[in-house]
Amino acid sequence: MSALTGLRYSDASWLKFSDFYDEFGSFKTSFKLCQQKTFNMRIGSKNPLSPPDAFRKSVVTLYTNSDIREIVEQCRVFNPNSEYLFANKRSALKDTNGNFVDRPMSTESASWHHAIVRKELELPYVLGTHSWRKYFAKLLIQHGATPEKVRDLLGQKSLESTNLYLHTVEEELVPLIKNISLNL
Repeated sequence: MSALTGLRYSDASWLKFSDFYDEFGSFKTSFKLCQQKTFNMRIGSKNPLSPPDAFRKSVVTLYTNSDIREIVEQCRVFNPNSEYLFANKRSALKDTNGNFVDRPMSTESASWHHAIVRKELELPYVLGTHSWRKYFAKLLIQHGATPEKVRDLLGQKSLESTNLYLHTVEEELVPLIKNISLNL
């Protein structure tokens, strides 16, 4: 989900099925979401914003497409009795009545799974939950988005932050130089 939306795992993990469907059961083309990290940074900074202002400035629009819809539908198959797309029985808590309350997989657990995949595939780079957010930014650039649009879709306030996501890899640079020549 993070690779298709740019959401941090800490936000994507809390997505609910109800976020994606309107009151008539139709799949939404977009919806608003408050980014937890951004909100917490804005209320806990040296010059904190009021919670309503921090909330307003931390909201991003999540746009959907057919691939996102497919993920939502697959999650419904795996979590038919939960309100969360990425529910995890090990993360469930007991309420005051002793009933189990669904919760999504923790960031730590997701990171643990990423580390296993990295090791099994012998990847020469770090693979973590945040890798998918960076991949989303790279896909946007490859599809013609400007850094400003990437910034806005990631919900970042500065291009300096966005530029940290826009790294090129050597394999992408080689073809650019290969055909350059001073011979006309």
